[in-house]
Amino acid sequence: MGCMWSKAWAPESVLQTQGAVDPYNTFVKAQDAIWKSMVACHSLPSECLDADYGSLLATPALAKIDMPDGSPLKDLAGSFVFDWCVEFLKGNAKFKAAGRRMEEYYWKETQPQHIDAVHLRNALMQRDRINLSRRLVTTERGYVGMALETVERGDAVGVLYGCSMPIVLRESKTNVGDSRWRVIGECYLHGMMNGEAMEWGTNPQDIVLF
Repeated sequence: MGCMWSKAWAPESVLQTQGAVDPYNTFVKAQDAIWKSMVACHSLPSECLDADYGSLLATPALAKIDMPDGSPLKDLAGSFVFDWCVEFLKGNAKFKAAGRRMEEYYWKETQPQHIDAVHLRNALMQRDRINLSRRLVTTERGYVGMALETVERGDAVGVLYGCSMPIVLRESKTNVGDSRWRVIGECYLHGMMNGEAMEWGTNPQDIVLF
């Protein structure tokens, strides 16, 4: 699990994954999974994503560039939403996602003139809304996403009939050894949002929620 918003994106709040599984098969698809997870694949105002927000991964590089006065990007780079995105990415730099450290997915070099300031502004605002009280997560199968800060290592992700999003569940044993599951909250997992898990061949199970 990635660094925590409530701890100001401190790297020491990262719980490192040990997995090296990449369900996305290519670097570009895994990179897309990162930035799309940061905005839950939605654009403002909470509509299905219709723009490329990949420039979110350019913010650490942009933060090091001395941009000319009056540049829309310079004004944007001085904003809180820009700083918070940079801190989020710095805090998660060593976190492994789809078999690679997060920092490997960041844009190494970029030219300000190649960045659409309006798209980046919208992306930053959406990232800020989605990342509030949430942290980056990965699963044993290597899927990347965002979930509430209250998730813990070992929690399960369930696709429940009637729910529009995957749900984080935490198992608890009763006195007689039966399993019950506590609902922790919804999550975004890139590659599991359109019913893909139903094609894994896993038989549906009845569970008890509490």
